[in-house]
Amino acid sequence: MSTPDDAPRAGPAPVDPVPADGATVDAGATARRAASTLGWSSVGTIAMFAANAVSLVVLSRILSPEVFGAMAAATTIGVILRGIGPISISQAMIGEDASPAVVRAGTTLAWLVTGVMAVGLVLFASPLASLFGVPESAWLFRAWSLVIIAQGVSAAPQTVLQHELEFKKLSISQTVATVVGNGIVPIVLGLLGLELMALFAGVLTVALLEVVTLSYLVRRVHLPDPRAPLGRVARSTSVFSATITTSMISTNGDNLIVGATLGSTALGLYSRAYRLMSLPAIVVGDAVDTALFPVIRRARAELDLIAKGVEVANTLLALVLLPVTAVCIADADLIVTTILGSQWVDAIPIFRILACGMFFRVGTKPFAAVLRGSGNQHRLAAVTSANAVMIVVGALIGKEWGTSGVATAVVLSLVVYYGLMVSTAMRAIERPTGPIAAKLVGIVPVAVVSGVAASTATRSLDSLPDLLVLVIAFAVAALPALAALALPPYRRVATTVIGFRTKGAPP
Repeated sequence: MSTPDDAPRAGPAPVDPVPADGATVDAGATARRAASTLGWSSVGTIAMFAANAVSLVVLSRILSPEVFGAMAAATTIGVILRGIGPISISQAMIGEDASPAVVRAGTTLAWLVTGVMAVGLVLFASPLASLFGVPESAWLFRAWSLVIIAQGVSAAPQTVLQHELEFKKLSISQTVATVVGNGIVPIVLGLLGLELMALFAGVLTVALLEVVTLSYLVRRVHLPDPRAPLGRVARSTSVFSATITTSMISTNGDNLIVGATLGSTALGLYSRAYRLMSLPAIVVGDAVDTALFPVIRRARAELDLIAKGVEVANTLLALVLLPVTAVCIADADLIVTTILGSQWVDAIPIFRILACGMFFRVGTKPFAAVLRGSGNQHRLAAVTSANAVMIVVGALIGKEWGTSGVATAVVLSLVVYYGLMVSTAMRAIERPTGPIAAKLVGIVPVAVVSGVAASTATRSLDSLPDLLVLVIAFAVAALPALAALALPPYRRVATTVIGFRTKGAPP
């Protein structure tokens, strides 16, 4: 249903506007809202994780590394373009308080920018495909223009829901799109023998379903307004674009180097290993990132609350991901062959190395949210730019040792990036980094115990089916982390989370 942007909106009323600098907010209400939004984000993310996991297992058994390599090449370009355009515009609208006038301008800008990007993809598809060594797949780069356009159309309704902290509705939209687009569509078409077309059809389905569901949930279709002044949103977008684009390059620059220098087969192996490594991180990392930015944006004057929140988020991420990392390192061969299949044995050393960077890949998200939400975009841009350079330069050096060399360079870059992000964010809110580092160092022994316990369980249960052994190994590895929550200082982390949820303030 299309209505003017300044018409009354159906559904829950918007939350209070962002306070002016120096103003205070209700810390209890903000903390309760943070817990609620994170909860809904987690529910949706877990559902999406399940769909992605099933898709990963099934498609890895029916498609070749060459097919995944061609898809990874197009996805790399598509992700970078999305960061430059739709994501940056959406974040800019939130940063400008997402008023009706801002949304109108942002909608117009999104349609304009993604239209230009779509034309560029059509014109330069052949050179891009040749760069990645897949000239026969130039059609894929041209077809990706449809995905970019759909992502631009969905930018405005997604902004409205995120600004109003309607994460339940966002979770519904993303879950439906992911289950159908990442799960059902590519698996069915892949089983029918369509291969690369199956993967692209899944991506396009996700983009189209997000447009439909998000527009339905906000009860309107956002159309461009040629009269809308674009200057304010365009200036804000340029700042976000610099940050997000460098972040996209830092997470995809290794794919660019592998594809351009080592070929599509190597890129297929590398991208599958990276995807497998990133699945556990997606469960917690994306939920934290999605929920924290708008909440911090509203509570940016409450520095103690923000500091406590990011410390808790970082500790919980470490307690979850460091033990998982230890299991992935100890049982990499079992994980790869069980989940991807025996034809992916060449991806085992790549996966084992990449697993070392699992926490550092995601651990930056709470601190990046602090910098974005507190208005320190230029500091964030500087850090992400440094990481992008490290990733690309490191990958160029590491390629001399093949995909394992690239993976090693990426992990080292992620460790440095995490340290830079933590120190920059904590300086921005005038808080020390010592407590963050101390808790992280304290969790390392927990992770080591988890890895040893999982490896012991794997060796003693080798007569059981591989999948059952894997499940038991992860369950055993979780016990030391759970036990750590009963000990100081991690007991306080658990009680803080409970306090956020029930009392609305840190205990």
